[in-house]
Amino acid sequence: MLTLNMTAASAAARERLIDLLLSDKQPQIMRARMLYDAVMSGQGEPDPVLEFLGAFFARIEAIPSVSEGEKLKAQYEARLAELEAGPARPATFISKLNGKTSTKVPKVHVVTSDGQQRFPMLHEDVNPKELEPGATVLLDARGGVVLGRGPSLPQVGVEAEFLRRLPDSNHVEVRLHGDPLVLHASRAVLEAVEAGGVARGDSILVSPTREFAFRFIPGDGDRLHRFVDTEKIPDIVISRDIGKPHWVLGLLIRRMRILMFRPDILKRFDLRPRFSVIMTGPTGLGKTLHLKAFLSEFGRMLQERSGRTDLGSRVIRVKTSEILSEFLGRSDKQIEELFDDIHHLASQKLETSEGEKLLLPVVIVLEEVEAIGRRRGTTFEGGIFDRIIGTFLQRLDDPTDDLASLPILLISTTNRPDLLDPAFLRRLAARRAQFDRLGREDLAAILDKKLKPGYPYWGRNGSDPVQIRLRLIDRAVSWFFSYNTDEPGIVEIVLRDGTRIVKHRRDFLSGAIIEQAVSNAIDEMAFALEESASQDPETGFTPECLIESFRHQIDGLAENLTARNARDYLYLPDEENSVAAVNRLPGLHSRTPAMLADELRANGEEGRVST
Repeated sequence: MLTLNMTAASAAARERLIDLLLSDKQPQIMRARMLYDAVMSGQGEPDPVLEFLGAFFARIEAIPSVSEGEKLKAQYEARLAELEAGPARPATFISKLNGKTSTKVPKVHVVTSDGQQRFPMLHEDVNPKELEPGATVLLDARGGVVLGRGPSLPQVGVEAEFLRRLPDSNHVEVRLHGDPLVLHASRAVLEAVEAGGVARGDSILVSPTREFAFRFIPGDGDRLHRFVDTEKIPDIVISRDIGKPHWVLGLLIRRMRILMFRPDILKRFDLRPRFSVIMTGPTGLGKTLHLKAFLSEFGRMLQERSGRTDLGSRVIRVKTSEILSEFLGRSDKQIEELFDDIHHLASQKLETSEGEKLLLPVVIVLEEVEAIGRRRGTTFEGGIFDRIIGTFLQRLDDPTDDLASLPILLISTTNRPDLLDPAFLRRLAARRAQFDRLGREDLAAILDKKLKPGYPYWGRNGSDPVQIRLRLIDRAVSWFFSYNTDEPGIVEIVLRDGTRIVKHRRDFLSGAIIEQAVSNAIDEMAFALEESASQDPETGFTPECLIESFRHQIDGLAENLTARNARDYLYLPDEENSVAAVNRLPGLHSRTPAMLADELRANGEEGRVST
C-alpha cells in the first residue's frame, strides 16, 4: 500500500509516485486504486496530501493530450469529493412534495433507517417518475440530496399481521408483537388489497423504523407441511425389540390396517375414520418405544398399500416449542396453521403403483400433551392457556371442517394426566392406555431381550450356558419379586389427604431403568475383561453384578424423589390427590449385593462378581 508522509519524503520521491500514477503502462483502475490508497494514508495530515495533489494536478494540466488529462482530473476530483463528503445513506422513499418550497429544485419525503423524517432535494440526474413508494434511495452524507435509487422494494424485514387498509389513504394497519401500527404502504400492498387477494391475518413484510409496509408474504398455502415430521423413524421390530408389548400397540396396528385395507368394514359398521388414543403413565415405561414401534409398522403398511417408497412422511408431530409463543395471538395462529397442515395432508388423494387413487391415513403425534392441554382456570398466566386450549378444541370439533371424515389417527402421550383439562382429555382419549410398572413376567421378558445369548456368563465348569443365562435372569427377577416381599419399602409417599403409600424397588422398574442397568453391568464386565492379563474363563455376567447395577440406578432415583416429581416416576392412584411429601425409609440402603451373595451361598448357589 502506498503511503504519503511528505515531511519525510523528498520531492524526488513525490515526482516518482506521480510518474507512476500517470504512466499508461499500468491499467487505469490500478492507478486509481494507487491514488486512492496514497490519499487515504495521509488523512491525518491534510497539508502533505494537498501539496501532493497540487503537484499531481499541475502535471496533469501539462499533459499534451488535453482531453485525456481532463478526464483523469475529473475522475480524481470526483473520488476526492466522495472521500470528503463521506458514504451515501440509505432511506425509504415515501412521496414527492407537491406544495411550494423555497427553491425550484423538487423535494421528496423520505425516512432514514434510524427512523428520521427528511425532505431532501433530488439530484438533477434522478428522475422523480422512477421513484416508487417504498423503494430504497441513497442520500448524500448530510441527508440533503437524493443521489439515486435502489433496484426494487426491500426483500427482507419484520413479519407482521395485516389488519386493514385505512379508508381514503395509502396507509395500512398491522399488528406487530400484539401492538397495532399504522404504516405507509407500497403500491404492491395497495394493489393487492384492492384486488381482494389478501385478508385480515395474512403476513406482511414491514419496517417499523422506516414506518413502511413493503409486500405481502406468501400465504399458508406456500407454508404447508411445516409440522410434518421428516425425521427418520427407527427400524423397530416388535418381536425383536419389545419384551412384552402393551395391548395398545396391537390396537393401533389393527385399527390402521382397517383404515388402509378394509374400507368395507368401516362402511358396514359406520366406523369413524378418525381414531384417537392417549398413553399415560410415569416416565420410562415404554410409551415412546411403543410409539416408535407403531410408526415403523405404519411405514411398512403404507408401502404395502401403495406399492410406493416415495410418498414421504405422513406423520405430523406437534412440538410444544413450535406451538406456544411469547407473543399474544401467535400461539392461536400456529394452532390454526397446524390444523391446516393436517387437513391438507389428509385430504389429498394419492395414486398407488397400480394407478388407484385413494386417501391414505395421517398419524398425528402429541407428545407430553400436558404442555398445551393444561387444565383451564388453574394457571397464573391470565387465561392465556385457556384461550389456547379453546382454539385447539374448536378446530378439533369444528363442524365445518371435515376432519371427522378423513383417515386420521391421533396419538397423545403424557406422564401427568392429572394436569390435563377434562374437555381436552375427553376429546383425545377415545381409548386410554395406562402404562403401569413392570411385573415379574414383564421384567423376565425384557431381560431375555437385553441379555443376549452370546454374552459371557459365569458358571461352574461344564455348566450348560443356556441354563446359566436363564438362572441369572431368574435370580435377578427374584431379587425384585421374591426376596423383597416381606422387607420394608424404600420410600413412603404421603398424599394430600393423608394417605401413605409404601413403594419398593420393584415399583420403580421401567424399560429405561432396565436398559441403563444392563448397559452399566456390561461396562463393568468389559472393564474386568480388559484388566485381566488373559481371557479369564471365569469372568462374566453374574447375578450380583446385574443386581448391583439395578440397585445403584433405583436407589439413586429414590434419593432424588420429591413431592413435585413423584408422579413422574411412580404410578400413584387418585390423580386428583396431589403428593404432599416423600419420606425415605430404612430399606433404601438394605439388601446390597453382598447380602444377596450370602443368601446364595447359603443355598449353595454362590457366584463370582465380575467387578
